[in-house]
Amino acid sequence: MYNSIYIEFLTQEINDEEKREEFLNRIERELKEQAGDDVAWDCRAMLTEALGNAMDHGNLELRVRTQEARNERLKDLQYARKKISVHYLILKGCVSLTVYDEGKGFNHNNLFRKLRNGGVDINQYKGMKIISYLADEFYFNEKGNALTMMKYFNNL
Repeated sequence: MYNSIYIEFLTQEINDEEKREEFLNRIERELKEQAGDDVAWDCRAMLTEALGNAMDHGNLELRVRTQEARNERLKDLQYARKKISVHYLILKGCVSLTVYDEGKGFNHNNLFRKLRNGGVDINQYKGMKIISYLADEFYFNEKGNALTMMKYFNNL
């Protein structure tokens, strides 16, 4: 079993709830067939968080995520036309999801240190806390603008 999808979105498209849900539903359907409901749900949740982080913190360069700040930044085509790419790969017993953005990246080592040491407010880094809980493995590229999440499963 092998299935691979690579798709690019403009940031303004990811902000469109209908388009985002259509994409997430497609991935979830495929995963349910090949890996089961639990894996499909976990991957959908991880992908939802990763897409939100790529849009808001990566391409839109927002420090704090609010709909008002997002809408204001999306008025500027410099931000709205930045791309977010998703590479989705199913191999025997493994799902790999990678989300890339065109942002400046960030120091993910500081993030890991804060998460490990409990040095973050409960409201900080919610998306990464969810991803770290659901993913069997996850890692960033060196620049910090691509996140790969792995989920293992027993074939049905």
